[in-house]
Amino acid sequence: MKGKVGWAEAIQRAFAQEADVVPPGWQTLEQVAAEMGQNKYHVCRQLGQMIKLGKVETKKFRTWVKGCRDHRGERSGYLRMNRHYRLIKKGTKSP
Repeated sequence: MKGKVGWAEAIQRAFAQEADVVPPGWQTLEQVAAEMGQNKYHVCRQLGQMIKLGKVETKKFRTWVKGCRDHRGERSGYLRMNRHYRLIKKGTKSP
C-alpha cells in the first residue's frame, strides 16, 4: 500500500497548478526585448547567436501565461514551460 501512496503523491505534484520559482538573473525573451527596447524577433536572433558563442545560457521554467486574477481573486490563464535566458559571467560555468 505504501508504494501506491508514493505514486499518488508524485502524480499529484506533477499536475499541481504551481509555477516554478525563477531565480534572479533569468529573463524571458519578452523581458530582454523590453529591456533593450527592441523587437522580440530581432532579439531572438541575437540571443541564438550569443548561445552559440557561449555568452548566454538557456533554461525552461514553468510559468503562468496570460495569467491574471479573476473577480474572485483566483489565478486564470495556464502554466507553460517558458524558455528563460541568462548572461554567462566570464570565468563561470553553469551547473
